[in-house]
Amino acid sequence: MKREIKDLVATGAVELILQSTLSADTILPAIWSFRRKRAPDWTVIKYKARVCPHGGKQVEGENYWATYAPVVNWRTV
Repeated sequence: MKREIKDLVATGAVELILQSTLSADTILPAIWSFRRKRAPDWTVIKYKARVCPHGGKQVEGENYWATYAPVVNWRTV
């Protein structure tokens, strides 16, 4: 979790703001999603964490400005 937050701040994806400076309706609920990346023999290679804001409560232009959808390369399929 610490590495995920550090990476989000370092890339400029998020900005840390004191909760006391915001009103209650501008704070989005979020959940942490954890995964274990495994090798073909099922040994754990690494642990991954991701913070996901509640998408149903986001407003375009206020909480986000652009969307991103990854595209699969046919070579990997």
